[in-house]
Amino acid sequence: MERMKIGIVSTYDTLCGMAFFVRDMIKLLKARNYHVIVFAERDMLNVPRIKTIPDVPYYKCWSRRDSNFNQLRDTILQNNVDLIHIVHEPSLFGVDSRFMELVFSLKSNNIKISLDIESPLPQFKEYFKKLNADLNVFFTTTEPYDIPNSIVLPFPVREYPEISREEARKKLELEEEKIAIVTGFMRQATGIPYILKAYRDVIKQFPTAKLFFLGGKHPFDSDKWIEEGKILAGKYLNKNIFFSEKPVSEEQLILYGAATNVYLNYRKEYPWKIIGGAALRAVSSKRPLIAYDCYSVRCLKHGVIFIKSPKEMSEAVIRIYSDNELEEKLCQEMEKELQYRKWSKVLDKLEGKWKEIVSS
Repeated sequence: MERMKIGIVSTYDTLCGMAFFVRDMIKLLKARNYHVIVFAERDMLNVPRIKTIPDVPYYKCWSRRDSNFNQLRDTILQNNVDLIHIVHEPSLFGVDSRFMELVFSLKSNNIKISLDIESPLPQFKEYFKKLNADLNVFFTTTEPYDIPNSIVLPFPVREYPEISREEARKKLELEEEKIAIVTGFMRQATGIPYILKAYRDVIKQFPTAKLFFLGGKHPFDSDKWIEEGKILAGKYLNKNIFFSEKPVSEEQLILYGAATNVYLNYRKEYPWKIIGGAALRAVSSKRPLIAYDCYSVRCLKHGVIFIKSPKEMSEAVIRIYSDNELEEKLCQEMEKELQYRKWSKVLDKLEGKWKEIVSS
């Protein structure tokens, strides 16, 4: 087979978990000598950019607000791809005739369709059946509801560069004390009041312990949640508890991941039962995760302490802070989770399916 030409439809260069997720896939495809072209969302006001990949062309040719996706269709057809992989989410493409017409038009032009379905809700099953994609990909904890031509894969994680805790803390100018971090945008779903209630009890036993909220304000949200969090932090604000007004950089996220003793996550549920990046960063960092026991996070089999109340969260943090052997054991377990979810391993399976459908 000649060098396969793969098109990727995604938000791509906007600051969001999906863009990071897709960018790592594109890096690997590029390294495996595929010709990759990205069809990205047009610029959106107030949304920061992330770094793109050199020598991978991308076209800003669609918007979630478009009345149709004709510009996206025409740009894809002009580039003569063999296969188009579309990261579908209802907030981006909906579940209506616009997206259906796009898929039907591409298929009529002999382009193979691979859908990453980020919304495997039962009520959408018939819609995705009608699309009749060549491949439906579920990077998810749920089953694909009997949709034909489907594959279920582990949600892959980024592989962070190796850096010691000592080096990371030196670069961040942090003292040798107990640290916990919360990543992901600061929103209502973050559970800030619950985490603060838990950590105030931690500080009673570890007076110099630090807690960092690193996600900052969501571009489409207000600073309400951060401001309320600061009030709830009370006397511990700026001494034990810190809020980042803006999302920290990729480099800083990696450094904080290496520096921390534990990740905290109190999201009671994720949209569409899909685990989010705020929890998966603990896997990339190979650090313990204390997480609210909801359906989607249960797919993580190693390195996690599941809790159901602020009291249980504070008890779990105190156990880790008090027991270096327990912390090391959980770090080693996260290494196992990372090996299972490496992008390279997950892409091996996806790549095999793509080759099958393109050659058929």
